[in-house]
Amino acid sequence: WAFEENGFAELFQDPSKLSEIMSRYAALKAAFEEFDMSDHFEDPSYTLKPFLKTYKRLREEFGKIGKEYLMDSVPSMRDFISKYKEMEEELEDLRRKAARLKQLEDQLASGDAKLSQLSGDASELRARLAAFEALGDIETLRKWKQDAEELVRMRRINDKLQSRVGDLEHELGEKEKEREEALERERLMAVKYKELDIFKLDIIARELKGIDNDLQGVGSEAKALNVKADRLRNYD
Repeated sequence: WAFEENGFAELFQDPSKLSEIMSRYAALKAAFEEFDMSDHFEDPSYTLKPFLKTYKRLREEFGKIGKEYLMDSVPSMRDFISKYKEMEEELEDLRRKAARLKQLEDQLASGDAKLSQLSGDASELRARLAAFEALGDIETLRKWKQDAEELVRMRRINDKLQSRVGDLEHELGEKEKEREEALERERLMAVKYKELDIFKLDIIARELKGIDNDLQGVGSEAKALNVKADRLRNYD
């Protein structure tokens, strides 16, 4: 049953093949043990299969660059790795030199910019010197300097006066505002007093009218008394 499960059913027909299989088994085991790969032999599915898969992929990658033979020659592989390391070191050296070259180029560009700026500054200074020389001699320049200092002093005084004028204008505006407010209050008071006077005059007029009515009543009574007195005199 074990032979059939592992694909060796023919051993029942020809037992001599069993010796061949056992011989191959022993040779494979010895080969794995010789190169310290017993774990690959003990569990091929778990260790040997991934190993062979990796080996195949490496062989294919080397084959893409025409170097498949390296997988079959240790000296060739050693030379290849050695040359690769040399190339890597050369590449690193080139990278350092390229970085240094870039640094020098930046410094050179910065120097050119500074030189251009200094050249512009020198041209500006030469132009200013020519302008000063065109103004006159040293005494004239000193006189202008004194005049300029006096002008600065007068400007400061003028600024202070302008500030004071501004303050006075502000104060005047406040006073004018207060005056207008006072006039408005006075006007309102006059209106109120006028209304009060009208009210008082109305009351006085009513009082006078009442007095007048009272006086008229007294006059009527006096007149009636005079009539009665006349009657009494005539009666006598």
